[in-house]
Amino acid sequence: KTDFLELSESCEFIYSIGAPTLVLVGDSHAGAIGEPVRALAARNQLNFVQVTQAACPHLQAQMYCSERSEALGSYLSQLEKPTIIYSARLPLYIEQQAFDGLDGQPLPEKKFFRQMIISSPKQWADAVAATLTSWVDKGYGLVILYPVPEQGFDVFQKLKRSVPFAANAEDLPTLSTDYNAFKKRVATSYNALDRVKGARVDRVYPEKIFCKKASGICFA
Repeated sequence: KTDFLELSESCEFIYSIGAPTLVLVGDSHAGAIGEPVRALAARNQLNFVQVTQAACPHLQAQMYCSERSEALGSYLSQLEKPTIIYSARLPLYIEQQAFDGLDGQPLPEKKFFRQMIISSPKQWADAVAATLTSWVDKGYGLVILYPVPEQGFDVFQKLKRSVPFAANAEDLPTLSTDYNAFKKRVATSYNALDRVKGARVDRVYPEKIFCKKASGICFA
């Protein structure tokens, strides 16, 4: 059993009483952008709440981290005019296997998968669409951050082996993976997220930054 923080322990930053709230929801992929989103909220005098937990995508109708996921609806309803920014490593949950981007071996996540394989890929995809749609139906704003390109290898370890004494960024090699492999990997995740409709739904695609059609690769 994995112990998770209570939602009441989420980080909250109040910059303007009564102002709308940016709410960052998701797993460690969401947690990774917590500080820039907080800074964005501060610059615009919006309040900010970070509701993230590693390995917990915060989806309805799932057994894993179910208590946090079930409590999230009530928690969101108590916030002032929330706009949710959602990010999670959805391909890992939906496909239920690590990514091998045609370059290196899949990451060693067997223990993780013993915990995560609790339903079919379709059930995971349906949970994504249903959960995010429920937020839209409540009138919340929603910004969907589509999957960040995975690399299929441990980036830190690969850099450590190839350039153990790098003095600056210019010494580092260019690490990348196959763009077509990425598109195949995220097809079901994109389909699930595309099912979420609404006037207040905005979509952000990291692949437009990290992947280049001309070269056919996605950079780490």
